[in-house]
Amino acid sequence: MFLLRNRLKFILLLFCSGCNKSTGVVVDDIEYHQKDEVFIQNLLELNTEINSDTLDARITKIKVIIDETEYYRISKVSFNNLGLSKLPSSIDYVDSLITLDISNNQLSDLPETICSLDVIDGADFLFNDNHLCDASTLPPCILEIINFTEQKCDVAYEEDDFQFIQELIVANKIDTNDVNAVNEIYDNVHWTTTENKNEFDQFILRIEKIEWDEKNISTIPHTIGFLDSLNWLELENNIIDTIPGNISQLSNLETFQIYNNGLKYLPEGLEHLSNLQQLLIQDNLLDTLSFNFSKLTSLSEFWVEDNNLTSLPPSLCELITAESLPVAAFQYYGNKICTLENACNLSVYAQDCGN
Repeated sequence: MFLLRNRLKFILLLFCSGCNKSTGVVVDDIEYHQKDEVFIQNLLELNTEINSDTLDARITKIKVIIDETEYYRISKVSFNNLGLSKLPSSIDYVDSLITLDISNNQLSDLPETICSLDVIDGADFLFNDNHLCDASTLPPCILEIINFTEQKCDVAYEEDDFQFIQELIVANKIDTNDVNAVNEIYDNVHWTTTENKNEFDQFILRIEKIEWDEKNISTIPHTIGFLDSLNWLELENNIIDTIPGNISQLSNLETFQIYNNGLKYLPEGLEHLSNLQQLLIQDNLLDTLSFNFSKLTSLSEFWVEDNNLTSLPPSLCELITAESLPVAAFQYYGNKICTLENACNLSVYAQDCGN
């Protein structure tokens, strides 16, 4: 027994091959029995080297009885190894599918409409050995289940890096049915090809740059510490109040922008970011800077204005005195640093000192 979508009162399924029958029932402005035909026609238009007889031989249909009227719908598709290069967006018309095999083809992307098919949630959906190599071209439902090592790609995403993105989507309750919201996350992640290969002789792709400005992010998974190729991290204009401590493992990080969030403290260990050049943490709720700045010898720009600081740490003063950090690249106004002693003997201009 197989339950189709609404509008259907009673359904009886009986497997057959090469069946067809005309009806007058209309679903979404297309006659019910014609939905499958529209998909097949669209598929042939996109893949002109394939003929209809070849497809017919790979299709199994079922007899569906609704209000004593017989319909014949596609239930099983075995389109593996046909040389398909494109699937039409009308694939969602084939909504009686219980088996879909599109493996061993030349597909490099999939239509977002495929996500409406129930079959993709089970073991009877096969799409391995294609060219689905670019995460930015894939629908959210596919990103949840794809194994890139099973695709015919010269490169493969590092599993830990890809897992971090998926964990961030879950942790921030981003609706995976909202294609635009998910794409906003994936499209702003930049990957780089490393010289390392996996067991499938694929070069490994690692995350190099993240630009998640104004994405309503509140939580950063601790697995961010695995992104050891990351050199640029933008998290400004979100609602983040804590940063995982293992961010200190990002030894290649050069730019870190997390201004205009809700940070009340920074994790210990940031001094281990030995390659950090730019640190922008203004417009937060910080009242202290507890890490050792003396180890941040690459730091050339530091903005910490509009927080709740009452003093600057001595290790930061040492960087400024030694001119490792240029005074012109250090912004700290809008805090509560009210004495020169607490301000590295620089200035207490534009501080919130109640006068």
